[in-house]
Amino acid sequence: MEPNISVGVVQSSKFKDQSSNQIQNSKLPNYKVEVKNINSFNYVKRAIEYEVKRHIEILEKGETPIQETRGWNSEKNITYSQRTKEDAHDYRYFPEPDIPPFEFSDEYIESIAKTIPELPQQKMDRFIKNFKLKDSDAFILTRDKDLAKKFESVLLNPEIIKIKVSPQEVANLFLNKLRNKLSLFKTDQALIEEIISIIRLKGDIKSSLVSIPDEVFNKIIQANPKVITDYKSGKQNAIMFLVGQVMKEMRGKADAKLVIEALKQKLT
Repeated sequence: MEPNISVGVVQSSKFKDQSSNQIQNSKLPNYKVEVKNINSFNYVKRAIEYEVKRHIEILEKGETPIQETRGWNSEKNITYSQRTKEDAHDYRYFPEPDIPPFEFSDEYIESIAKTIPELPQQKMDRFIKNFKLKDSDAFILTRDKDLAKKFESVLLNPEIIKIKVSPQEVANLFLNKLRNKLSLFKTDQALIEEIISIIRLKGDIKSSLVSIPDEVFNKIIQANPKVITDYKSGKQNAIMFLVGQVMKEMRGKADAKLVIEALKQKLT
């Protein structure tokens, strides 16, 4: 955990936010709508976008949005009315004498912006631009700070660079681990060794496919439709019969483990 970072947990209500929304123009009516108790920055963004669109639709009809407090429904991606507030005193405003109005120059704002760590959207854009990742993969990898940090650490490791594996292939391995609910919380070195092992195995499988003619695989597959059906219906052991047939055809001059992986690829 980094210093100066909140440990707010959404489920335990340690983090709540709200947005105050109003379409401003000198010719438009004065009103305000609040959306309260939003529990993620992503939902704050969606709530504001929804409210802006809703307000514009109401104003374009010549009507005024009701001054009220609304809630956010994250499942339907909409806001909903909670209670109305017709007058300013309903908000119980009171001045704070110790905090006068402040004006900040563009230069000052830019200097503050430079101190902010790379944000998820910026990281996602960088992953897409520098690593040529698919947009959807870059999005998933940058939703979690620790996952993004580990991915980049592994990707830029000299051992990974040495075997010339593409960033997208490393991303695929990370995402497969997430889908299969396998742990990514190994040490970077252990993860690197595992990735290198997988990449080399894939290379060996390709070599095996080259050394065993397609005619051999096609012949075995076409001659055993029932075995193929059994395998595809979930009988994983059925593939061992096919392996035996390939080994017989190759007179034992093939690696059985690689033949299994090659057949799995052929039958997928």
